[in-house]
Amino acid sequence: MAKEPLSGLVINGPIPSNTSFVDAGRAVSLKAAFEVLIDGESWQGVPAYKTVTLEDGTKSRVEAEASDYRQIRWRVSEALPPGATLVTTYRVQVEK
Repeated sequence: MAKEPLSGLVINGPIPSNTSFVDAGRAVSLKAAFEVLIDGESWQGVPAYKTVTLEDGTKSRVEAEASDYRQIRWRVSEALPPGATLVTTYRVQVEK
């Protein structure tokens, strides 16, 4: 068992193909920043935004849907003490 607290912890979670992230199903047991990854974008908090190309060829930033998320992560801001447990939970829904 570690004798020093663990800090800088990042927990990643994939969003499998043919599924969508369910926002109501996420939880973490320590203080952490929640971020999502969208194709073609950098990691960002929610609400997240994506770039779309409009009919006239110009690009615009629009709010992304949970179905646009490809990965999620928590950047834990608290140190995890020796012997402690960190619990993260998230849900995905299989697309119809």
